[in-house]
Amino acid sequence: MDNFEEIYNQIKDIPGWLSYEDAEILYQYVGKIKKGLIVEIGSYAGRSTKLMALASPESEVIAIDSYVSLFPPDNSINFNEIEKTFQASTKGLKVSLIKGDSRQVGRTWNKPIDFLYVDGDHSYETVKTDINLFVSRVKPGHYIVFDDYENTMPGYGVKQAVDELATKYFDKIVIVKGFALCRKNKNRIKTPLLPGGKVLILGGAGYIGSILSQYLQDQGDQVTVFDNFLYGKATIDTDIRDINKLIPALETADAVVNLAGLSNDPLADLKPNLTWEINYKANEVIAALLKATNKRVIYASSCSVYGFSDDEFDEESILNPVTLYARTKMLSEDLYLHKDIDSIILRFATVYGYSPNPRLDLVVNTMIASSYFNKQITVNGGNQWRPVVHIQDVAQAIHLALHSTNNQYQIYNVGSNEQNYQIVKLAELIHQKLPDTQLKINDLSVDKRSYRVNFDRITNDLGFKVQFNINDAVIELYEKFKDGTIKDMQEDKYFRIEFLRKKLI
Repeated sequence: MDNFEEIYNQIKDIPGWLSYEDAEILYQYVGKIKKGLIVEIGSYAGRSTKLMALASPESEVIAIDSYVSLFPPDNSINFNEIEKTFQASTKGLKVSLIKGDSRQVGRTWNKPIDFLYVDGDHSYETVKTDINLFVSRVKPGHYIVFDDYENTMPGYGVKQAVDELATKYFDKIVIVKGFALCRKNKNRIKTPLLPGGKVLILGGAGYIGSILSQYLQDQGDQVTVFDNFLYGKATIDTDIRDINKLIPALETADAVVNLAGLSNDPLADLKPNLTWEINYKANEVIAALLKATNKRVIYASSCSVYGFSDDEFDEESILNPVTLYARTKMLSEDLYLHKDIDSIILRFATVYGYSPNPRLDLVVNTMIASSYFNKQITVNGGNQWRPVVHIQDVAQAIHLALHSTNNQYQIYNVGSNEQNYQIVKLAELIHQKLPDTQLKINDLSVDKRSYRVNFDRITNDLGFKVQFNINDAVIELYEKFKDGTIKDMQEDKYFRIEFLRKKLI
């Protein structure tokens, strides 16, 4: 229908808050879509839904949570009657209603969207989640319209959420009569590494890097290792803060893997200022240097950004880092999630397994080492959950991310659902392979840190599938204990906090 006045006359008596001016704005944008998918979050009784369906009659309109998501809540509203009104208002039109919380619907959403209208719960957290879940599916160059952008009433956080994620998703924002009209980035860079390409691994001589460098070379990539020689020999022996060496290294690489940083919570507590410099400030520089270069960068983050909870986390869960280390990871992710950087963020589960630069301060490796050298595994509590992943599978994930042409997202958890373990189960698995080892459960000292993570996205999107398990780690580490490669688990170099305490103080 080409006449706005005619359309407005058909919707003006439907209950709702869409004014004449607001309706005209929606009409102008939706009317440009000849045939596509229009998604609306929060239409109430169907006023805006019917407007959009009439403005683009060949399009499909899907309304999510359209009559139950109000902020602030209004107990005076009869939602059964509102639903009846919605159905009557949209009868005969190409409109469907999904009854459910948009945050739940969005977790499995996989349809490309031509136009998105967000007018549901206006709280900051909900709008931010809706953006992260749905905007990634909006086609490049198409529009997302946010209602109540300029509303400053208590509890309204539309502006805060939109502004916070603007550089990640939008290349244009126009504010008209309280609406934020946001254009999805037209050309998000996606430049996968070609076979045989040059990969620069920042922090490539450490625990993960020493495995990754060999893995990538075995797959045919050319590798340059950039490290400060704390944990192993590097091709470029320097710190990532050394700008004179960093810039030419970045210039000559086709892609970058950033593993550099002080790598756990106790280290961050030991040297908070240094941790901030290396784990965050250095990433400000690296991200800035990579803008508009068409070089893919893989940033090694951590599942620790989620914090702890009884719920299962996925990539769209609200982040709640509780340590300085985790906070620097979260903040650095945002640096790389820029529209002009071809980045993929990998949030690793707790890594285990043998590396030429071993670590015995990681939960699985600690248990295995203790079983060999102390003939005992001690578990504090045991009911808390941890996701774990083998170091070789981490290398596989990085390789897939470097070369991916089909990644729909920029953030992936790295691990597997079947390797979410309760700590006591981990200990029992190791104990089963080593029956002469004593298993001791310490109920008086309980570690309350517990979390589980969902890993479906990386499996579905990148074809990642774990190939190693706890038993593989037991075998490979015991071989290194027996042949003398690792002679004593108490050596400082196997524990990052003890090793760096002496190096950095």
